[in-house]
Amino acid sequence: MAKKIILIMALCCVSYYAAIAQTEDEITVIRERNFKGAALYGFMNGGSDLYLEYGFRDLRALEVKYKGQDYSIEIYSMPTAEDAYGIYSQHTFRCITADTLSSYNCLSKFQLQAPVGEKYISIVFSSPSGDLQEGARELLKHYSTPVNITADSIKTVAIPVQFKEMVRPLSGKLKFMRGPLAISNVDSDIENLLKNISNYKVWYLKSGNQGENRVLLLFSDINDKVVVKARLSANTIVSEGKDYIFFGF
Repeated sequence: MAKKIILIMALCCVSYYAAIAQTEDEITVIRERNFKGAALYGFMNGGSDLYLEYGFRDLRALEVKYKGQDYSIEIYSMPTAEDAYGIYSQHTFRCITADTLSSYNCLSKFQLQAPVGEKYISIVFSSPSGDLQEGARELLKHYSTPVNITADSIKTVAIPVQFKEMVRPLSGKLKFMRGPLAISNVDSDIENLLKNISNYKVWYLKSGNQGENRVLLLFSDINDKVVVKARLSANTIVSEGKDYIFFGF
């Protein structure tokens, strides 16, 4: 029985890597560029500051042809899986489908996005046709494999326990922010709440229903927590700890 199980596992591995190889054979890289750190300004006119706020490290930008169709693929390396999810959360709106493929992802009309470990991957295509969308899914799977991303970095972001029971999908709803630029894109009230505060993390879930929105504030400095708590209405606080405040609105 043990030999049979090992044989089945071996066949599955062969099949898996054969599929990767087949996809690789069908990809023609038309253009590839790489940008590190502040060089990102040379790739995008606006928006670079937001990526740098999340600790952006480098970008691999590809123009490829796959199964006769053109795709633009951007693979951003971030310091942590948390940061990769954060920059992803800043770009996910109006998902047609979300959090499929047993992971966090967002398919919109002309784009498929996903955080994969410490990477944020964006795949853009020219038409909302089913064939191009399926091609984007196959390309995402291909560029998410250990062949293209080191095994150590393929880990799912740790969603705080306060949000574990929230109804999925979370993509397009749950945002992670670590600086004023990201916060200003999401909610100016939170920006005011954290005025003159630094070294914080914010998890923000907007449900769309009054009273069901939730915000988790995490502080590096306990004194900052005291200052922010004084700015909040006591009846909005759901729970708190030494270094965090969880509240609703």
